[in-house]
Amino acid sequence: SEIGFLNSLLQGLSFTTVLFLFFLIFIVKSFFYFASLAMIAIYKGRLLYKLKSELFNAYTFARYKDLDKSVGYFSNIIGEQATKSLQAFNFLIEMTSQFFGAFVYLVAGFLASYQVGLLLLFAGTLVIFGFNRLNLYAKSLSDKTVLAHKLLADGVIRIFHGFGFLRSTGRLRVVARSVKELIEQLTKLQIQQGVASSFTAAIREPIIISLFTIALFIHVEVQDGEVATIIVSLVLFYRGFNSFHAVQNNSQRAFEFISSFELVLRDTKKFQKNPESFGNCVPQGGEEITFKNVHFSYTDPVLKGLTLSIKPEKCSAFVGLSGSGKSTCIKMIPGRLMPDRGLVMVGDLALENLDLSLWRENIGYVDQSSWLGGGTIIENLSLEAVTPDNHIKVENQV
Repeated sequence: SEIGFLNSLLQGLSFTTVLFLFFLIFIVKSFFYFASLAMIAIYKGRLLYKLKSELFNAYTFARYKDLDKSVGYFSNIIGEQATKSLQAFNFLIEMTSQFFGAFVYLVAGFLASYQVGLLLLFAGTLVIFGFNRLNLYAKSLSDKTVLAHKLLADGVIRIFHGFGFLRSTGRLRVVARSVKELIEQLTKLQIQQGVASSFTAAIREPIIISLFTIALFIHVEVQDGEVATIIVSLVLFYRGFNSFHAVQNNSQRAFEFISSFELVLRDTKKFQKNPESFGNCVPQGGEEITFKNVHFSYTDPVLKGLTLSIKPEKCSAFVGLSGSGKSTCIKMIPGRLMPDRGLVMVGDLALENLDLSLWRENIGYVDQSSWLGGGTIIENLSLEAVTPDNHIKVENQV
């Protein structure tokens, strides 16, 4: 009947017209296929931007005391783990799509034959829930992979940050050994994930053949059914089982990357929850800075009831033993650290009530470990790239 309908539809059309219509159909199909893929790419790009930008903002506006991780940690989370989070999201979306496809085939199977529907339901349940332990195994590998990537990023940055010292003192080989061990660990984890995925792919055919054989035996030997009916039923079963298998496969692949997604979300929520707080009072400048009964501790107490005064337009020095709190005092002046108890005053304003962004614009600061970026001295001082268009402005600022 379908062939007769098609013949009546094309009757009266020339061969050239039929070819043109055939060509046009595939052009339109290609256009919609391109549009769908382009739209997916756009939304994936926006999601990646949102993940990385929100995480970066959470880090940059966090309290200094909370940023107790290494450079490698933050570099790895923003660079490596945020990108892997997008892969987990991709597999979750694909899993959802395949699940709806499996549901359609399941309904069609029941409509064709309740035996086929029950068999497909059994097979789908077996694949999704029977392979749950494999998903948990993939999740455990994902956790180990995330940790190894964090340690590797930290180790590589540590080596190249002190490369001159390590090579000059012959210690490079000792430090590099731990990095090589992490590379070996990541290699083993990658192999284990690949083996698990290979097992999932390889087991599909034996399960299909086994269930096919059971269905064929029941239909022909037990129910004495027609061959045409079983062919239609088996086609539905085959397509439906492939959809259920795709659900399981994408679920397993998502678990391989889900730890990255969890880590990015956890860090974003953690640092957004306790941002650095600013007051709204505007500092006047040229005022006395006073510490009043200041207490502060990292793990152990460092400052215990410190009271002192820093006079304007005078040179003041903090002198004391290592660990006595000199650097901690200096970090409190621009508000990098805040007292656990007591007050740091700028004139008659408490530091916690100041608009710290305005206050910090009036501070010159040289840390114990001075940071130097790439570029010229003037670019390091101004933190701005010097171009022919802005060099006069930048030089005046410096």
